[in-house]
Formats: sequence, structure tokens, C-alpha cells
Amino acid sequence: MIAAEELLSVAATTAKKQWTAIRDEMTYQLGFIAQKTAKVMAQLVAKTITVKAADLTLHLLELDLNSALTEFELLIYAAA
Repeated sequence: MIAAEELLSVAATTAKKQWTAIRDEMTYQLGFIAQKTAKVMAQLVAKTITVKAADLTLHLLELDLNSALTEFELLIYAAA
């Protein structure tokens, strides 16, 4: 009985560590994308970037977001 409880405790601790690592990575990736998006918006307002350059940058950030979301999905699946 004790062995099963210990095993469950180890599994819970490991799962919590994995989730924390995934959450931290998500926070970093999404924060990076948000900062870069805000920078592009500020550059547009200040007219220091063309609409075409901003559009390209935002499309690249969209690809980065899609990639990050796919990565998170795989990390969660692998952790399960």
C-alpha cells in the first residue's frame, strides 16, 4: 500500500514539474510575441516602419505563434 502511495506521489511531483516547465516556456514564447507585436504597432504609429514591412513582420509573428502553440500541444501530450 505504501509503495503505491509513494509511486503516486512521485508521479504527481513529476507531472507538476513538467507542467511548470511547459507553463514557463509558454509564458516566455507568448511574452516575446506580444512584445514584438507591440513594437511593430509603435513603429507604425511613429511611421518608422512601412505598412508592408509591418505586415511581413506580423505574418512572421503569426507563424511563430502557430509554431509555439503546436510545440505546447506536443509538450503537453509528451508529458501526459
